[in-house]
Amino acid sequence: MYSTEQLNTKVAQDYQNSLKALGEVRLLGTFLVGPELETITLFFPTVQDIAINCAPLNAWLNESDGGGNRWVDFRIVSDLLCEKSNFISNIFFTDTYIISPVYQKLFSKLREAIAALSIKDWMDGNNLNTFAEWWTKLFDHYLQFRGGVQSKIFDSLTKTEEKALIYVLESIGDEGILSISQAIQGSGISRPVFTSLLDKLDRYQAAEVKNMGVKGTYINFYDHILSKFEIS
Repeated sequence: MYSTEQLNTKVAQDYQNSLKALGEVRLLGTFLVGPELETITLFFPTVQDIAINCAPLNAWLNESDGGGNRWVDFRIVSDLLCEKSNFISNIFFTDTYIISPVYQKLFSKLREAIAALSIKDWMDGNNLNTFAEWWTKLFDHYLQFRGGVQSKIFDSLTKTEEKALIYVLESIGDEGILSISQAIQGSGISRPVFTSLLDKLDRYQAAEVKNMGVKGTYINFYDHILSKFEIS
Protein backbone atom coordinates (compact mmCIF):
# COMPACT_ATOMS: atom_id res chain seq x y z
CA MET A 1 0.00 0.00 0.00
CA TYR A 2 1.16 3.49 -0.81
CA SER A 3 0.63 6.53 1.36
CA THR A 4 -1.48 9.48 0.25
CA GLU A 5 1.71 11.51 0.02
CA GLN A 6 3.29 8.96 -2.34
CA LEU A 7 0.18 8.91 -4.55
CA ASN A 8 0.02 12.70 -4.72
CA THR A 9 3.73 12.94 -5.44
CA LYS A 10 3.49 10.44 -8.32
CA VAL A 11 0.60 12.32 -9.94
CA ALA A 12 2.36 15.66 -9.47
CA GLN A 13 5.59 14.36 -11.02
CA ASP A 14 3.81 12.87 -14.03
CA TYR A 15 1.74 16.04 -14.46
CA GLN A 16 4.83 18.25 -14.42
CA ASN A 17 6.65 16.02 -16.92
CA SER A 18 3.61 16.11 -19.21
CA LEU A 19 3.28 19.88 -18.78
CA LYS A 20 6.87 20.41 -19.92
CA ALA A 21 6.23 18.35 -23.04
CA LEU A 22 2.75 19.59 -23.93
CA GLY A 23 2.09 22.96 -22.29
CA GLU A 24 -1.03 23.76 -20.28
CA VAL A 25 -3.27 24.26 -23.33
CA ARG A 26 -2.71 20.78 -24.84
CA LEU A 27 -2.55 19.04 -21.46
CA LEU A 28 -5.94 18.21 -19.96
CA GLY A 29 -4.69 16.51 -16.81
CA THR A 30 -3.03 13.57 -15.06
CA PHE A 31 -5.01 11.01 -13.04
CA LEU A 32 -4.20 8.17 -10.66
CA VAL A 33 -6.02 5.13 -12.06
CA GLY A 34 -4.46 2.06 -10.48
CA PRO A 35 -3.27 0.76 -7.12
CA GLU A 36 0.33 0.44 -8.29
CA LEU A 37 1.04 4.12 -8.87
CA GLU A 38 -0.35 3.94 -12.40
CA THR A 39 -1.41 7.26 -13.92
CA ILE A 40 -3.06 8.47 -17.11
CA THR A 41 -2.25 11.73 -18.85
CA LEU A 42 -4.97 13.00 -21.18
CA PHE A 43 -3.95 15.45 -23.86
CA PHE A 44 -5.39 17.22 -26.89
CA PRO A 45 -4.10 16.54 -30.41
CA THR A 46 -2.57 19.28 -32.52
CA VAL A 47 -4.53 20.64 -35.47
CA GLN A 48 -1.98 18.94 -37.73
CA ASP A 49 -2.65 15.60 -36.00
CA ILE A 50 -6.34 16.03 -36.86
CA ALA A 51 -5.74 17.31 -40.40
CA ILE A 52 -3.57 14.36 -41.47
CA ASN A 53 -5.50 11.86 -39.34
CA CYS A 54 -2.45 10.98 -37.27
CA ALA A 55 -3.01 7.82 -35.23
CA PRO A 56 -4.01 8.73 -31.65
CA LEU A 57 -1.46 7.86 -28.99
CA ASN A 58 -2.42 5.35 -26.31
CA ALA A 59 0.78 4.06 -24.76
CA TRP A 60 2.66 3.65 -21.51
CA LEU A 61 5.52 6.10 -21.09
CA ASN A 62 8.13 6.34 -18.36
CA GLU A 63 7.37 2.87 -17.00
CA SER A 64 9.32 1.95 -13.89
CA ASP A 65 9.07 -0.02 -10.68
CA GLY A 66 7.29 3.02 -9.28
CA GLY A 67 4.43 2.70 -11.79
CA GLY A 68 3.88 3.90 -15.33
CA ASN A 69 2.28 6.95 -16.91
CA ARG A 70 -0.07 6.18 -19.79
CA TRP A 71 -0.59 8.94 -22.37
CA VAL A 72 -4.05 8.88 -23.98
CA ASP A 73 -5.16 11.09 -26.86
CA PHE A 74 -8.38 13.00 -26.14
CA ARG A 75 -9.90 11.67 -29.39
CA ILE A 76 -10.07 8.03 -28.29
CA VAL A 77 -11.47 8.42 -24.78
CA SER A 78 -15.05 7.96 -26.00
CA ASP A 79 -14.07 4.75 -27.84
CA LEU A 80 -12.41 3.43 -24.70
CA LEU A 81 -15.52 4.22 -22.68
CA CYS A 82 -17.69 2.37 -25.22
CA GLU A 83 -15.36 -0.61 -24.84
CA LYS A 84 -15.96 -0.33 -21.07
CA SER A 85 -12.26 0.12 -20.34
CA ASN A 86 -12.21 0.46 -16.57
CA PHE A 87 -8.91 2.29 -16.51
CA ILE A 88 -10.34 5.20 -18.51
CA SER A 89 -13.53 5.34 -16.43
CA ASN A 90 -11.38 5.86 -13.36
CA ILE A 91 -10.46 9.38 -14.48
CA PHE A 92 -13.97 10.48 -13.55
CA PHE A 93 -13.93 8.90 -10.09
CA THR A 94 -10.39 9.10 -8.75
CA ASP A 95 -9.73 11.61 -5.97
CA THR A 96 -6.09 11.98 -6.95
CA TYR A 97 -5.60 14.05 -10.10
CA ILE A 98 -4.39 17.41 -11.42
CA ILE A 99 -6.21 19.32 -14.17
CA SER A 100 -4.64 22.07 -16.28
CA PRO A 101 -5.91 25.44 -15.00
CA VAL A 102 -7.35 26.10 -18.46
CA TYR A 103 -9.94 23.32 -18.06
CA GLN A 104 -10.58 22.99 -14.32
CA LYS A 105 -14.10 24.42 -14.25
CA LEU A 106 -15.37 22.50 -17.28
CA PHE A 107 -13.87 19.22 -16.14
CA SER A 108 -15.29 19.68 -12.66
CA LYS A 109 -18.77 20.10 -14.15
CA LEU A 110 -18.26 16.97 -16.26
CA ARG A 111 -17.33 14.96 -13.17
CA GLU A 112 -20.37 16.33 -11.32
CA ALA A 113 -22.67 15.38 -14.19
CA ILE A 114 -21.27 11.84 -14.32
CA ALA A 115 -21.41 11.49 -10.53
CA ALA A 116 -25.14 12.26 -10.71
CA LEU A 117 -25.70 9.17 -12.87
CA SER A 118 -26.56 5.84 -11.29
CA ILE A 119 -23.97 3.07 -11.37
CA LYS A 120 -26.30 1.08 -13.63
CA ASP A 121 -26.57 3.94 -16.13
CA TRP A 122 -22.81 4.27 -16.17
CA MET A 123 -22.14 0.57 -16.62
CA ASP A 124 -24.87 0.22 -19.28
CA GLY A 125 -23.41 3.05 -21.33
CA ASN A 126 -26.38 5.36 -20.80
CA ASN A 127 -23.90 8.03 -19.79
CA LEU A 128 -22.75 8.72 -23.32
CA ASN A 129 -25.05 11.67 -24.04
CA THR A 130 -23.98 13.41 -20.84
CA PHE A 131 -20.36 12.58 -21.50
CA ALA A 132 -20.53 13.69 -25.15
CA GLU A 133 -22.02 17.07 -24.24
CA TRP A 134 -19.24 18.00 -21.80
CA TRP A 135 -16.46 16.31 -23.76
CA THR A 136 -17.41 18.41 -26.79
CA LYS A 137 -17.37 21.57 -24.65
CA LEU A 138 -13.85 20.71 -23.48
CA PHE A 139 -12.64 20.20 -27.03
CA ASP A 140 -14.30 23.42 -28.21
CA HIS A 141 -12.61 25.27 -25.35
CA TYR A 142 -9.25 23.84 -26.41
CA LEU A 143 -9.73 24.88 -30.04
CA GLN A 144 -10.75 28.41 -29.05
CA PHE A 145 -7.95 28.81 -26.56
CA ARG A 146 -5.21 27.61 -28.86
CA GLY A 147 -6.31 30.31 -31.31
CA GLY A 148 -5.14 32.87 -28.77
CA VAL A 149 -8.32 34.96 -28.63
CA GLN A 150 -8.87 34.58 -24.90
CA SER A 151 -5.36 35.58 -23.89
CA LYS A 152 -5.79 38.95 -25.61
CA ILE A 153 -8.18 40.17 -22.94
CA PHE A 154 -5.37 40.59 -20.43
CA ASP A 155 -3.57 43.02 -22.74
CA SER A 156 -6.79 44.86 -23.58
CA LEU A 157 -7.91 45.72 -20.04
CA THR A 158 -7.17 49.13 -18.55
CA LYS A 159 -6.14 49.32 -14.90
CA THR A 160 -9.64 50.48 -13.94
CA GLU A 161 -11.25 47.68 -15.96
CA GLU A 162 -9.04 45.16 -14.20
CA LYS A 163 -10.20 46.56 -10.84
CA ALA A 164 -13.79 46.24 -12.06
CA LEU A 165 -13.13 42.64 -13.13
CA ILE A 166 -11.73 41.75 -9.71
CA TYR A 167 -14.76 43.38 -8.09
CA VAL A 168 -17.11 41.30 -10.26
CA LEU A 169 -15.22 38.07 -9.48
CA GLU A 170 -15.31 38.80 -5.77
CA SER A 171 -19.02 39.65 -5.97
CA ILE A 172 -20.41 36.72 -7.97
CA GLY A 173 -17.59 34.18 -8.07
CA ASP A 174 -17.21 32.10 -11.22
CA GLU A 175 -20.87 32.44 -12.24
CA GLY A 176 -23.84 34.61 -11.32
CA ILE A 177 -25.98 37.63 -12.04
CA LEU A 178 -24.45 41.07 -11.65
CA SER A 179 -26.42 44.26 -11.02
CA ILE A 180 -24.45 47.04 -12.72
CA SER A 181 -26.10 49.67 -10.53
CA GLN A 182 -25.09 47.86 -7.37
CA ALA A 183 -21.61 47.26 -8.77
CA ILE A 184 -21.21 50.99 -9.42
CA GLN A 185 -22.27 51.80 -5.86
CA GLY A 186 -20.16 49.08 -4.30
CA SER A 187 -16.98 49.70 -6.26
CA GLY A 188 -17.09 53.43 -7.01
CA ILE A 189 -16.27 52.57 -10.63
CA SER A 190 -18.26 54.24 -13.41
CA ARG A 191 -20.85 52.58 -15.66
CA PRO A 192 -18.81 53.07 -18.88
CA VAL A 193 -15.98 51.02 -17.33
CA PHE A 194 -18.32 48.11 -16.52
CA THR A 195 -19.92 48.38 -19.97
CA SER A 196 -16.50 48.21 -21.63
CA LEU A 197 -15.44 45.31 -19.39
CA LEU A 198 -18.52 43.23 -20.24
CA ASP A 199 -17.99 43.91 -23.95
CA LYS A 200 -14.39 42.67 -23.72
CA LEU A 201 -15.35 39.60 -21.71
CA ASP A 202 -17.73 38.63 -24.49
CA ARG A 203 -15.53 39.68 -27.42
CA TYR A 204 -12.45 37.83 -26.19
CA GLN A 205 -14.41 34.74 -25.08
CA ALA A 206 -13.43 35.21 -21.45
CA ALA A 207 -16.98 34.63 -20.22
CA GLU A 208 -20.50 33.93 -21.30
CA VAL A 209 -22.35 37.25 -20.93
CA LYS A 210 -26.15 37.59 -21.19
CA ASN A 211 -28.39 40.60 -20.54
CA MET A 212 -31.17 39.40 -18.22
CA GLY A 213 -33.14 42.66 -18.33
CA VAL A 214 -34.18 44.02 -14.94
CA LYS A 215 -32.55 41.03 -13.23
CA GLY A 216 -29.09 42.19 -14.28
CA THR A 217 -26.32 40.63 -16.38
CA TYR A 218 -25.58 36.91 -16.24
CA ILE A 219 -21.84 36.17 -16.33
CA ASN A 220 -20.22 32.73 -16.53
CA PHE A 221 -16.43 33.04 -16.39
CA TYR A 222 -14.18 30.61 -18.24
CA ASP A 223 -11.23 28.85 -16.65
CA HIS A 224 -8.37 31.03 -17.84
CA ILE A 225 -9.87 34.10 -16.15
CA LEU A 226 -10.43 32.22 -12.91
CA SER A 227 -6.90 30.80 -12.84
CA LYS A 228 -5.37 34.19 -13.69
CA PHE A 229 -6.95 35.75 -10.63
CA GLU A 230 -6.79 32.58 -8.50
CA ILE A 231 -10.57 32.28 -8.22
CA SER A 232 -11.91 28.74 -7.76
